[in-house]
Amino acid sequence: MTILVSAAAGKTGQHIIAALRNKAGTPAIRGIVLHPNDPVAPGVEAIACDMNEPAAVARAMVAVDTVIHYGPPLHPRETAMGTAMIDAARAAGVRRFIFVSVIHPEIGDLVNHKAKLAIEAHLINSRLDWTVLRPQHYMQNIDVRRVIRDGLLTMPYPIGTRLGHVDMRDLAEATAKVALESGHSFATYDIAADEHLTVSEICATISRLSGQPVEAVDGSAAGFVAGLERQVGPLPDYSVEAFHRLFGYYARMGISGNANVASWLLGRTPGSFENYVRDALAGVPV
Repeated sequence: MTILVSAAAGKTGQHIIAALRNKAGTPAIRGIVLHPNDPVAPGVEAIACDMNEPAAVARAMVAVDTVIHYGPPLHPRETAMGTAMIDAARAAGVRRFIFVSVIHPEIGDLVNHKAKLAIEAHLINSRLDWTVLRPQHYMQNIDVRRVIRDGLLTMPYPIGTRLGHVDMRDLAEATAKVALESGHSFATYDIAADEHLTVSEICATISRLSGQPVEAVDGSAAGFVAGLERQVGPLPDYSVEAFHRLFGYYARMGISGNANVASWLLGRTPGSFENYVRDALAGVPV
């Protein structure tokens, strides 16, 4: 039995692989990476694969029992890559397909949510044994040590915006559970926590636990996109629009979730933001 994890060199993929390896009796793990030298965890079979290339995707599926797919967010071809992964899995005789989607993909204003909802629909109609996980905004989007170093936190929306946050480690643990246990077929699970924090509250928590002053600063989608383009170069128009829609929606509406399903899956309450900050300050991998 082999589990195939897409985007294995990314933060989400790395967390999922770590959670799988923590489970007793975990089968072999194969990780899709974009470049041959992209790092993966020791013992993971890395396979270089452009998910836009059908032949490469087909090779990645050989002798795979379960696929865990997380696509590149806000990418112009996110839906195409997701549906191609599903089709290739079915053609290869893969038994199970687990898709890591997003909380509330029904929000039609959001380009990235619509992309993931289309993948969910394709998966439901695929005749595969499937599970969908819908995670909330990640705590890991906030680099605690960088915030302390800079003495400020600028997010691409006003400091009073209230968002639900979930620890990516909880998503990874839930993903490993549904991959390795029976009883999760044809289920859609929200992976969320009950905390809905403003930027000001996030800064206050980091400041209190670190003993360092941290200022919350209003930001904008335009400022975020400009900063990202300075790092990676020009973004496709699709991605620019997706970022503006996403952060504009957050500024107007925030986004929230309910922890009941995640608590049931994990057998405990999802981790708090305070615990996330404490771990980051203690040097625990987060």
